[in-house]
Amino acid sequence: MLEMKIPERLKILPCCLKCRQVGVGYKKDGDLRKCMQCNGYVYMYKDFKITKDPEGSKGLMILGTVGIFFFALMQGESVEFTVWAVFLAGLTFLFVHNHEKNKIKGVES
Repeated sequence: MLEMKIPERLKILPCCLKCRQVGVGYKKDGDLRKCMQCNGYVYMYKDFKITKDPEGSKGLMILGTVGIFFFALMQGESVEFTVWAVFLAGLTFLFVHNHEKNKIKGVES
């Protein structure tokens, strides 16, 4: 499982995505926090539950590809269509997996 390596001191600091600053002053508006500089919403990392695990999704991708294969066979599709559908589905799943993995690595660095 990939774990995000964010320093503990940054997890408790408020950050504003609109003005792109960390450690901004904010005012509470009910349950929401608003930036005092740009009036955008302020977020804290500790408030988010990160459960991304692209390694665990490999099994689901393989299962989806095999499911497409059997679905095409049950529908009586031609062999050529079945091969191309499974190939394209596999490529799509591989691209999505690598994209998510790179996105997590980008946040870590």
